[in-house]
Amino acid sequence: MFITDSWIGYNGLNDKYIHFKVKNGEKLSEDRPQEINTNRIEGLWANMKRGYIGTYNWWSKKHLNSYLNEFTFRYNTRKWKEDKRFFVFLQNVFERITQRDIIDKAWT
Repeated sequence: MFITDSWIGYNGLNDKYIHFKVKNGEKLSEDRPQEINTNRIEGLWANMKRGYIGTYNWWSKKHLNSYLNEFTFRYNTRKWKEDKRFFVFLQNVFERITQRDIIDKAWT
């Protein structure tokens, strides 16, 4: 199932998938229950944009996946207390990466 805005590029999804189009500002109808909206993805993109503009100012293509993972983790755990979020973060750290490792990989 896909929930998208009304951009015409998504029109082909109707052929193979359950596809709900959301027109922002449109009143809810029987065809579109309240749960079908794009609020969450728009919130995620807004946080990523703020992180890009306000924190990092630039994302390298090489590390783009890491940036996306960071902001996805932040968004998915946004309602958690900081100590729980930090504990889960530590549980998922498998490898120590130093600045020297990053610099060495950039030049090889």
